[in-house]
Amino acid sequence: MQPTPAAAKPDSPVVEPPVTTPEPAVTVIDDWDIDAPASSATTPTLDITSLVKDIGLEGVSDVQQLVAKVKELQEKACQENEITVEKVLKRYWEIATANPNDIMQYRRECCRHCYGINHEYQWKNEKEFFEAEEQRQQEIDEAEEANRHKRGKSKHTKVPRPLENLGGYGFDPLLSPHAKCPQCNGEGRERAFFQDTRHLQGAAKLLYAGVEISKDGLKIKTHDQKAALDKVAAWLGMDKKTLSGDKENPLVPPQPAVTRIVIVPAKEKAVIETRQIPPTDDSEEAV
Repeated sequence: MQPTPAAAKPDSPVVEPPVTTPEPAVTVIDDWDIDAPASSATTPTLDITSLVKDIGLEGVSDVQQLVAKVKELQEKACQENEITVEKVLKRYWEIATANPNDIMQYRRECCRHCYGINHEYQWKNEKEFFEAEEQRQQEIDEAEEANRHKRGKSKHTKVPRPLENLGGYGFDPLLSPHAKCPQCNGEGRERAFFQDTRHLQGAAKLLYAGVEISKDGLKIKTHDQKAALDKVAAWLGMDKKTLSGDKENPLVPPQPAVTRIVIVPAKEKAVIETRQIPPTDDSEEAV
C-alpha cells in the first residue's frame, strides 16, 4: 500500500518591496542676509520662477527681486488703506489692555433680606406684593379643588402659606450684599450681567468679538488679549530678550544669530533654522 501524498501547501503571498520616493534636490544657503544688496557677492542668484508662478509674480528671477516685489505690494496696500504701524500697534495695545468688565460682569447682589426691616423679606413695591397675593390665592383654590377629589389616606395638596409684608418695600437688586444679613451671610446672590453691545465704546468695542447662543445659554466672545499683548511685545523686540540681574534694565537682547535658509522646489516646504553665534573675543571686549 502506497502512502497518501501530503496536500500541497498554498502559495504564500508575494510581498513587494515598498516604493521609495527620492528626496527632492535642495539648495542650502548658510549665513545669507536676505536684506543684502542684490550685487553682494555673498548673495547668489537662483532660478525661482516655479516658486512664484502660483502667486502671480512671474518675471521675478531671484530671491532679492521677490522680496523687493513683496515689499512694494505691501507698501502700496498700506498706502491705499491708510494703514500705518502706529495704527496697528495702537489697536493691539487697546485690545490687550481693555477691561472685560466693560462688556460682561459676574455680580454678587443683595438678597431679599439684606435691607428689609429687621432683615425680613423685602418687596420691590406694593404692586409686586399684591400680584404675589393674587397668585397665592389662585394656588389655594387649585389645592382645595384637588383635595376634594382625594379619598382615604392619599396625600393632600399643600396650601401655600400666607404672605407677609414685614420687610417693607424698596428692594433694589443692584445694591451690594449686607455684611450682616442673616439670610445670605453677606454673600448675596450671584448673577451674570452682559452690557448692551450696541453701546460699547473705546477699547471694549475692540475687545468684543460677537455673541454665541446655544442650548447651553448665552456666550459673549472676545478677542485673545494675551495674543494681542504678545504682538506688541514682538514689535518691541521683548520676545527676543531675556531677563538679567540688572534692576535698571532687566531685559537684555540675546546673542546674535545666523539664519540657515533651504530653498526647495515648488510646492515643497522651505525650512528656516536659526542658531546662536558663539561669542568671540572681539565681541566680549566690545561689551
